[in-house]
Amino acid sequence: MDGMKMQLGYTPDADDAYMLYGLLQGKVATDGFDVEFVEANLQTLNDRASRGRLDATMLSAAAYPLIQDRYRILSAGASFGLGVGPVIVSREAMAPTSLPNSCIAIPGATTTACAMLQLFGPGLRTRVLPLDKLLPAVQSGLVDCALVIHEEFVTYPQLGLHVVLDLGAWWSHTHEKAPMPVTVCVVRRDVPEPLQQGLADGISRSIGYARRRHAEAMAFVSKYARGAEPADVERFVRQYVNDLSTDMGSTGRDALKTFFREAAEAGLLPAVEELE
Repeated sequence: MDGMKMQLGYTPDADDAYMLYGLLQGKVATDGFDVEFVEANLQTLNDRASRGRLDATMLSAAAYPLIQDRYRILSAGASFGLGVGPVIVSREAMAPTSLPNSCIAIPGATTTACAMLQLFGPGLRTRVLPLDKLLPAVQSGLVDCALVIHEEFVTYPQLGLHVVLDLGAWWSHTHEKAPMPVTVCVVRRDVPEPLQQGLADGISRSIGYARRRHAEAMAFVSKYARGAEPADVERFVRQYVNDLSTDMGSTGRDALKTFFREAAEAGLLPAVEELE
């Protein structure tokens, strides 16, 4: 940290922009420190956190076990899917049973979507591509299908692509309708406790500000939409910014514990001994 300024990494995606709207616009203040925003894609933020480069950052839930010695999870700023989640899409209709014989493009090896895919089908063949190249790769036939997240999750129908599997629906069905962890907000453990709490409170109030001024928040978020239709961005934000984003509570913590336990048992991630 630099004096009383805290870095906060966030993605140029609609859900992060909506949650941080109040802070980004200076409408919500943090007590005792200023926030310096660092914008980068999720894989880059995961990588920077692995080196302890940021005071706090949005992070793939699946990346947390790899950095748990340096960071802790905040109660606010997480994205959970409630019965919906990343989907696998293909150019031609295909059944989930075809996935073991397919090449699946993924948006990053440390993303939660990738871990969920491996929990569903261990050993599935994947290829990492930039987020904005996933759908074009399916359209061109470079890959058989792609695991899509963020705005691409709600825009693929416009391209005539077919859903092979909805991982969010699969998770909900196999886990008694538990929310599916997607991203979390983490803070470095060496940041003083009052500032950690102050950041959590600031993010929670920022989400509340956006919800109270939803129309203006969505207008702001539109610049992060990467060409998606306003209705699609609206649907995406409403699906992933919910009450658990304001404060995950026991419901969110239990969902994270379940995910971390199953990923560790499958040999995908290190075990998380204690979730603070």
